[in-house]
Amino acid sequence: MVCYFTAGEVLVTSDLSSHTIPGYDLYIYVSDGNTLVGPRTLTVIIEGINSAPVISNLPLSTPVTVQENSPLSSSVYQVLITDVDVGQNHTFQVYSTPSIGSTLFSIDSTTGLISTSSTQNINYETVSATSTSYQLTVTVSDGYDTSTSTLTVSIADKNEAPVFGKETYAISGTEGAAGTTIGNPSFDVTDPDVGATQTYSIDCPSFNINPTTGVVTFSKVNTTRLPHHGHPKRTQIGRKKRVSESRFDWRPWEWSLPKYR
Repeated sequence: MVCYFTAGEVLVTSDLSSHTIPGYDLYIYVSDGNTLVGPRTLTVIIEGINSAPVISNLPLSTPVTVQENSPLSSSVYQVLITDVDVGQNHTFQVYSTPSIGSTLFSIDSTTGLISTSSTQNINYETVSATSTSYQLTVTVSDGYDTSTSTLTVSIADKNEAPVFGKETYAISGTEGAAGTTIGNPSFDVTDPDVGATQTYSIDCPSFNINPTTGVVTFSKVNTTRLPHHGHPKRTQIGRKKRVSESRFDWRPWEWSLPKYR
C-alpha cells in the first residue's frame, strides 16, 4: 500500500478512496550500505476515509409473504441501512431470481422501500407456472462502496370466488313425487382457482339440488302450484370459502281444468 524512497518520501502505491482502514504503522529502516538501522515506527493517519453502508435488517430467517392480487404499489419490505459516514446519499437497487420477479417487485432508489409493481398485478395462477418464490438481491451504494443482501418473497394463493355466466336460469317440469327430476339448469360457472371443487345448494324448501351436477328435483310430493321463485346459490368446499350467488325464475305450473268440484 505504501513504500518509501531514498529521499525519505513516503508515497502511496494504490488508490485510498475505497479503503476502510483509517491508519497504518510503517516500520522505517535506514542503511548506509553497510549497516541497517531500525526499525522506527511512522504512524500514517488517513483522514476522510469512506466506510461502506451496511444493510442492517437483512437477510431474514423466513420469507416475506405477499398475497396474490395485492393492490398495485403495495409495500412489501423497508430496507434499513447504517453508515458511519454522516451526510452521504445512498442509492438502492434490486434484482430478482428468477428474473420475472423484477416485473413484480421494485425498490425506491432513494428510500429503500420494496413494493409490488405499479403496473402489473400478481396472479398466483399465472406466476405458479414459473415460481411462487423469489430471491431479491438488494444493493445499496454510497457512491464509493456497495453492500449487498437478500430478501426472499413468497406469493400466497388467495381464494377467488366462482362466477356464474348468467344472471338468471330457467327450467320447467310437471308435478310429481318427491325426488322427481324437474330439470338441469346447466349452470355455466368459471373459477379462477384451478382445481377448486364447487358444490351447489338451494334455499327453497320445495326443491333439492344435486350438489355436484346442479340437477333440480322435488323435495316432496307436488300436486299444486309451486312458488314462482327459487334462489339457487353456488357455494364451495375444501379450500374455497367465498360464495358467488345467482337467481333464476321457476315457471308457474298450469291447472289442467278451469274449475274443480
